[in-house]
Amino acid sequence: RNEIAAACQAAVGDDCIIHVVPLEGVFLKQEDDDASKEADVRSSEQYDRARVKLCELLAQVTDVTGREDLVSHLRDHLLRMVATRLSANKVMLQQQLTQLTTAMSRLFM
Repeated sequence: RNEIAAACQAAVGDDCIIHVVPLEGVFLKQEDDDASKEADVRSSEQYDRARVKLCELLAQVTDVTGREDLVSHLRDHLLRMVATRLSANKVMLQQQLTQLTTAMSRLFM
């Protein structure tokens, strides 16, 4: 995470904010979101319930490809959820950040 934060700050300056959200966050209720929006902190009980839901859902998918597709879909949905909640107009993924860092390092070589 520190490497990602450093690369992000090098790219956009001190305006860089990084949010790490576990995949089970896709199952957190909107009411929970609104109640804890100020501090962006949820109880471990809420995450435990969401984690159980995620595990149950993944257990229902028997083939590896289907499970990978489901995880990818959930991850995309979670990114959109978080970006909407934060009123973000841009989202940078780790792969994009790695490519940006590589391109920037070539400039300074």
